[in-house]
Amino acid sequence: MPPEAARGPSLSTEDGPGADAILPISETPLIVEPPDYADRFDATGAFLRRHRWNLDFYLGSFLDLLPHYRGVGYRRAYRLRAPYASSGRNTYVLAPEPGLPPRVVYSDFYGRDLFLHARARWSRFDGAPGGTGAVARTLTCRDCLWTPRGVAAMASLLDSVPFRADDIIIGYPDFFARTWKNRILGVYENDYWRLTYFRAGDGTAATLQARRTDFGEILAASLEPLVKRGARRVFYAGPAAVVDERTALVGIMRPTDFFSSLDTSIPFRNACAERRKKVVLFSGLPSPLLATREWLEVARERGIVAFDGKALRLAEESSRWARQDGGSVDLCVGAILGPVSDLRPDNDGTPSRADDSDVESAGKEFLALVTGALKDAAPDRSR
Repeated sequence: MPPEAARGPSLSTEDGPGADAILPISETPLIVEPPDYADRFDATGAFLRRHRWNLDFYLGSFLDLLPHYRGVGYRRAYRLRAPYASSGRNTYVLAPEPGLPPRVVYSDFYGRDLFLHARARWSRFDGAPGGTGAVARTLTCRDCLWTPRGVAAMASLLDSVPFRADDIIIGYPDFFARTWKNRILGVYENDYWRLTYFRAGDGTAATLQARRTDFGEILAASLEPLVKRGARRVFYAGPAAVVDERTALVGIMRPTDFFSSLDTSIPFRNACAERRKKVVLFSGLPSPLLATREWLEVARERGIVAFDGKALRLAEESSRWARQDGGSVDLCVGAILGPVSDLRPDNDGTPSRADDSDVESAGKEFLALVTGALKDAAPDRSR
């Protein structure tokens, strides 16, 4: 740590991973984490399990915390790298001092939903038989500035891109690269995002691929610089977990309505909704670990078909997107349905479809959906 540290920001401390990350004791978790979860999927968690070091969670930069830690007596901090580091946060260790035990710090999270997801995961693991025995705290700074890393990385990447995309396509980029290989205008990437630009009729389209996590709101927030640059349409296809296991897992489903909770509707118009106007209700949670069997039962009773946090955040953010010329932005959301049983604690919580035939079929359908939409809606520069 620096030998001198200025007075730091005001921090509030909450014991544990935070009330928002803990399920009501009366409810049954939908995803049950195995007792050996940390040993298999989180090297830091396995280390804490063995040594019982204490843990702090902090959304923002570790630099915000330096004055606080120095003030209580810590002098040395080490940043852990692979395999201990996660792709969605930084991990630090405060070396022990007289009267002070070593402490692990999870900070610099890439997104707020990921911050909640990590704390929910810790809550579930630590409360299980054979948990860590470590004492966790959640630190908060209400006055500190925090920008999602994906947003900053997107703004930086666009500084080197000479093109303006009329259409942004997220999902199955390899299918578009193969089919549109003779239309490629250029590929631009940094350590977070990869943008591939194509000629698309009289306009330009770009596929967007995350090289790091785009969990939760990260993707939706990172699209804003592209929208401000002039994008008129955003096409998204991704996995969602069905509420009723009897639902047919065929084709891409196009939700017509989203609920941020089971009672709160989000203003949203799916530009790719099927013309027969069938109402398809979707919901979402900031972390799938917050899903319970009781929540699932209520969702089923209210006609919710499936849930996915990333699609929910896209629907929420789309109402706030604004182009510099004042034009509107259309959002097309397609969902590739998977069973709730496919949710896994070792990934970011999205349902997995391991069958290659499923991926091939969904990719071809999404490609056809986007291609058809581009043909049906010729670019209108006056929008």
